[in-house]
Amino acid sequence: MGPESGPQGLIAALITTSCGQNKTFVDSTSPLSENPNVPMDKTSITTNLEASQDKAMRTLKFDWPSFKIGIAEYPDAPTGCTAFIFPNNEVNAVLDKRGGATGSFYTDDIVEGVSKIDAIVFSGGSLLGLEAVSGVMREVFMKNNSHAVWGGVPFVSGAVIYDWIHRSSRLYPDIALGKRAYHAAEYNIFYLGRRGAGINATVGKFQGLQYAEPGGQGGSFRVDKRTKIAVFTVVNSVGAIYDRQGQLVKGCYNSEKNNIYNLPKRLVLPLIVVNKLVLKILLLA
Repeated sequence: MGPESGPQGLIAALITTSCGQNKTFVDSTSPLSENPNVPMDKTSITTNLEASQDKAMRTLKFDWPSFKIGIAEYPDAPTGCTAFIFPNNEVNAVLDKRGGATGSFYTDDIVEGVSKIDAIVFSGGSLLGLEAVSGVMREVFMKNNSHAVWGGVPFVSGAVIYDWIHRSSRLYPDIALGKRAYHAAEYNIFYLGRRGAGINATVGKFQGLQYAEPGGQGGSFRVDKRTKIAVFTVVNSVGAIYDRQGQLVKGCYNSEKNNIYNLPKRLVLPLIVVNKLVLKILLLA
């Protein structure tokens, strides 16, 4: 996959009319396997626990006790992953995949609408980053005390972005990082900006990689009477990002001329399907 391939955006939209009690779970004790690219003593990892200590960190807080979100990163790469965990396996999902360069893992059953989801993983690293999905899947399997019989294998799906830009490290989100994201997962908080799968996301690469600006993770939450709506995105677009008013938000900055290239407007929005508890995944490439 070339430097401008991979999904331009990963969007998970959740809608529900159910309610429940808030819980909190943070566990950073998962054992690590050595990353094959870098010796263990030279590989550092950050998760929700470390991110929460950053007073400047922006977060989206919401009230939705049906799922947890965990991030794990190799900050020295940088690259990372974001895991959405559904402990009760109660989520139906649908998939909207567009473009010719999306990278995803185990989405066939989502297309058919025949299975419920245990977890969704967004990851950097391009196709190599799909390994992080296996890390989350393993921990779901162990937590559920499952057996490898029909119906007992966890349903964990995932998607990746190409984030091998402006970095020389060969680190990518692997099984160990997926495991850490699973154990770091918390209820009712989502880390915004350059965290998780979006730690090295970039936007505005249309005129060349030298004009790229940082992308990242974004999220929104709304309650309309008894309906809850949450949207979580990882923006890694080739084009620039514009808001609803047509104003440029970020992308294609020319530092030599101290201006921004005038590119066609681009606004990426999710499509949402409403049911009692539905996960909509939108992959753009």
